[in-house]
Amino acid sequence: MSRRAAIALAVGGILVSAANAQSCDQTTDHAIGLHGGAYTNGENITDAQMSFIRELAASVNIDLASGMDAVSAVEKAVRAMEASALYNAGRASITNQEGYVENDASIMSGNDLNAGAVGSLIDTKSPIHAARLVMEKSRHVMVVGDRGEAYVRELGAEEAPDGWFVKAGSEKDEHGTVGAVALDRCGNLAAATSTGGYDAKVPGRLGDVPVIGAGTYADNNGAAVSATGHGEWFIRHGAAHSTSLLVEGGLSVAEASENVLARMARSKGYGAVITLDTGGNFAAPHSTKGIIHAFASDDAEAYSKKTSGDMVGRENN
Repeated sequence: MSRRAAIALAVGGILVSAANAQSCDQTTDHAIGLHGGAYTNGENITDAQMSFIRELAASVNIDLASGMDAVSAVEKAVRAMEASALYNAGRASITNQEGYVENDASIMSGNDLNAGAVGSLIDTKSPIHAARLVMEKSRHVMVVGDRGEAYVRELGAEEAPDGWFVKAGSEKDEHGTVGAVALDRCGNLAAATSTGGYDAKVPGRLGDVPVIGAGTYADNNGAAVSATGHGEWFIRHGAAHSTSLLVEGGLSVAEASENVLARMARSKGYGAVITLDTGGNFAAPHSTKGIIHAFASDDAEAYSKKTSGDMVGRENN
């Protein structure tokens, strides 16, 4: 099987169709940014992780060029990363201190500020799909825990098959998150994020990922943002929303992102973000050692990187 076919399989059948194409005055501008998590020390970042995220960006970029809306683009990307078993999200999520997986995810539309989030799901195949179902089929923004999981099952979220979570019971010390930001040809932004959280976390712990405005945010007037890192600090700073507001106020996506990360770093809260505006401008700064990320647009060929420069707000050593 080719890697492109593997990506298509991991997406679980999400294809460009009349259901997610758009009818508007389209431009040629579009962009997709992805991340596979921040890294802090000596994590073993593999060639498979880097090539998968680059080729996924290329694939979703083609979909955006064909008219896919931004929300569908970020869901497709994150759903593929969840299913790939290459990152700390979905299938390869790390476990809590009791040895089982708890997944968090969220998604947001920059066009109308509609959003959906799920937290502490233990047996849902695609948390990001569950979050989208909450966004589009319920009157709520966030549902969590066993009762929330029962609710998303009623909405159509698929249960994970036996053996789906490949790291169940693992004690491997690693962190990370996956996320996506997109600009579609109607000029709309969207963001999505999914994670298994911190290893050995207390059962029931929620980080920034399901908190709209902390780990995920999108507003056409500002920016689309997906975060990864020390979730408690992203919550305390409302980091994703703060970044979008700074872009709305006139800062570039790089300046806005670095400003928020630097404020967090002063309190020893470290992490990274990917940020995209309606001009297609993209940034992936970090106060950790780096961030796995990829980008593609109407005028930029798909690439992936392990880092994006110096650590924001820290001595680079």
